Amino acid sequence: MLRELSVKNYALLKELKIALGEGLNILTGATGAGKSIVVGAIGLLLGERAETHMIRQGAPSVMVEAVFDLSSRETLLAKLEEMGLALDQGLLILNRQVSAKGESRAYGNGSRLTMAQLRKVGDLLVDLHGQHDHQSLLRPEEHLNLLDGYGGYHSLKGQIREEHEKLALLRQELQDLARINQERRERQELFQFQLREIEDVEPAEGEDEELEVQRRVLENVEQLFAGASSAYENLFEEENSIIQRLAMVRQILDGLGKIDDALNNHAQECAAMLYQLEDLSAGLRQYAQKLHRDPERLTEIQERLQALQHLKRKYGGSLSGVLKRKGELAAELDSLMTADERLENLTEQSSQAEERFSQSCQRLSSARKEAALRFQKEVERELEILGMAKTRFQVQMKQIEDEHGWAQLSGKRFRADATGMDQVEFFLSPNPGEGLRPLAKIASGGEISRIMLAMKGILAQVDQVPLLVFDEIDVGIGGEVAEAVGQALKALTTSHQVLCITHLHQIACLADEHLLVRKEQREGRTVTMIKNLSSKERVREIARMMGGERITQITLDHAQEMIESQGRPGVSPQ
Repeated sequence: MLRELSVKNYALLKELKIALGEGLNILTGATGAGKSIVVGAIGLLLGERAETHMIRQGAPSVMVEAVFDLSSRETLLAKLEEMGLALDQGLLILNRQVSAKGESRAYGNGSRLTMAQLRKVGDLLVDLHGQHDHQSLLRPEEHLNLLDGYGGYHSLKGQIREEHEKLALLRQELQDLARINQERRERQELFQFQLREIEDVEPAEGEDEELEVQRRVLENVEQLFAGASSAYENLFEEENSIIQRLAMVRQILDGLGKIDDALNNHAQECAAMLYQLEDLSAGLRQYAQKLHRDPERLTEIQERLQALQHLKRKYGGSLSGVLKRKGELAAELDSLMTADERLENLTEQSSQAEERFSQSCQRLSSARKEAALRFQKEVERELEILGMAKTRFQVQMKQIEDEHGWAQLSGKRFRADATGMDQVEFFLSPNPGEGLRPLAKIASGGEISRIMLAMKGILAQVDQVPLLVFDEIDVGIGGEVAEAVGQALKALTTSHQVLCITHLHQIACLADEHLLVRKEQREGRTVTMIKNLSSKERVREIARMMGGERITQITLDHAQEMIESQGRPGVSPQ
């Protein structure tokens, strides 16, 4: 409930603080006293557009603050907490300030709120009915929520939300996989060409290094033959060769070793060198004998090295990089086959999920049609009680065909989301002989208030909005209808806090809390004042509403009687 409303510098209000009760709060006053200023201030707090002309002349800014006690509404508390608003013992303080420069700031329990956040919070807290922008009944998108609130098919709606979420995930996964597959297919030909190019060469790890050695040998075979032959001849073939001369040194050392044993070690070292040189000369001879020119082989090696170099330039700079890229290409091409299988599987899953979702949408649509018929009858019955006996009310439902829609029935596709596939709008014909037209385009402010009043009475047990505000609900009614409207408002207080601006004493006498609006002259300026009335003051205000500004004892007695007849004892009018 709204416990307290504070306003500073709004229109003719200099400073105001009023307390509201839990039940029916009635706001009355003479015509032009400024009753709608209060509703305007509440609208500002709900995120309605701020106009600088609403700021009291000479004031730097306007401020509106409201204290809500939501401790008994767990569902609403949970929604607010999801929005990041921390509530202490269920209390929420909303504050909005608008400067003369047009700057606007809003806060919820001290935390800064954007205007979008403020409007969202306001929609959860207050329904404002009358000739104002904040009228949920004039928003066709709200009609579906009202019908569903009446229908009570919560489990089916929950099932559709879950199925829609699953279908959305599958469709997104399918879309992502299809995109990836398309990108892969666009590169598939390139991948296949690159893989064939590598496979045609069939490179082996380290092959280029081995071929490079062979190329150098074949390119320099004459030089290698001449050098190896010359070394062999110097070691062994030529007269006075190195081996011959070393053999002579060995003979000398062997002879001297017989004289001095100290030279035997040198003789043995010389013998070992001689054996090594003989092996070396034999090796050089064999090496030179194996060398031969092979132009064809050289050409083959050069061409092979060129092919390997081409691959290295394209695929990694080394044969290791080429072989790594070969593996990556093979894996990419294999993944295309795997992805195609996954795509086929996902397509089947999505098709099955869509079928389940479509069937649930159809069941929900049937449930809504049944609820709509019952709802129409109940609303028309309530409207008759509220003085709109000739009014025809109809809930129109339609489904919009869409070739890309998520629901498929009888070979056709329809738009559908987590709420199902139905578009719902309320239509009205207030007078006999007139055709049905959209509610938002035909109903007057008073009619809108009474229509919403009828609906709120029907939906009272399921509606979570704690505060209902009715501005000028009594336009064009009186007598028994006014009493019926009053009783309907009173009945709403079993589940809601109600604030009603009225000119009718039949409604005002039902108040749990009565507030009076009046204008006064102070310091040469007109100001609007609002006060909570005492029991005695209530009797005088009801009497004024019944008989005008000239109050007689008869009207006072009648006012006292009316209040008492409603179970709200007054006081002596004396």
